Amino acid sequence: MKSGFSNTYFYYPLPDYKLPLHIYSDKHLPKDAKGWKPYYVPDSSTLIADESKLYEDIIKNNVFEFFANSFLVECSIDSREMGEIEFAILHSDRQEKYRVGTTINKKKEVHCIPLNSASKEHLLHLYENSLKMVGRGLNIVPLKLQGDKLEMSFMGYPTMEELILDAYRNKEINKIEELFDTLLKQIEMGAIEAKKENNILYELNIDKGDSKIFYGKILKTAYIDMLPRNCFMKDGLLFWFDQEWKLENIPSKYILYRAIHFLYMENPWIDEVLERRELIKRYNIQDCEESFYTLEVMFYSSVVVDKNTFFAKNTFGNGGLKEQLTNLLNFFDKRNGGK
Repeated sequence: MKSGFSNTYFYYPLPDYKLPLHIYSDKHLPKDAKGWKPYYVPDSSTLIADESKLYEDIIKNNVFEFFANSFLVECSIDSREMGEIEFAILHSDRQEKYRVGTTINKKKEVHCIPLNSASKEHLLHLYENSLKMVGRGLNIVPLKLQGDKLEMSFMGYPTMEELILDAYRNKEINKIEELFDTLLKQIEMGAIEAKKENNILYELNIDKGDSKIFYGKILKTAYIDMLPRNCFMKDGLLFWFDQEWKLENIPSKYILYRAIHFLYMENPWIDEVLERRELIKRYNIQDCEESFYTLEVMFYSSVVVDKNTFFAKNTFGNGGLKEQLTNLLNFFDKRNGGK
């Protein structure tokens, strides 16, 4: 006599099943630790082991399934029709109105969905941003709006980030610089320049209008998620996706700074190939970096953390940045249909 389920399919939610941000499966396992966002721990010295430092090796040694914090299982005794969804990203750590998710099913169909009724408008902004990028001469991953979800074409090509990291592994400095040059050209392609005095950094009181810092081109409209991770590369052409955020009067070099910042933060080993400061210097960002970092922290906090919680934690530790954050929240709401 046999017992048990004859068919099973495992899912692996990260960081765990209670508040998942990424959900992998037997057919789609992580290639790196980018999906790993551990819970906030006030005092890391209390940890027996820092999971964030272990996951890269766990993945490389093909033991992710064994060490996953949680798993979900589909079970069946008479059906093999399981594993409909192969991978999902859930932006459930954001404010409610920005919570969207992306799924890839076994037919390789990609769907972007609102995680609640409040975030339907944000999904519509993503769609509109993509269409406007086409008007600037940029290529996008084909997509269409179907009811409350976006359907996108699956592209089995490497992302620009994967190609950049390959260049770091092979120590191809010229290729690294060439790819970042291409990125900056794409960021500025078809964009209308705004007046220098309209710089968002002045409007948010991050810097003063009479500042001697040269911020480069100020774009009247900018898509700040034009990062290497958000585009596929095919035959030398870039195809953009997941362009959720549009802001006005943004220095083009701020978006390039974001690309460099995230790449080096998530892949610290690349600094041994080409130092971060050298790349920052190549694009004359060194004098802008402090202002860009302030804007980045403010933007991130306005999206991910509820402003009351943010202020209560006194994250920045000074009243000046609290005032700046309030300015950004008001500014950002206006640009997205708020009061």
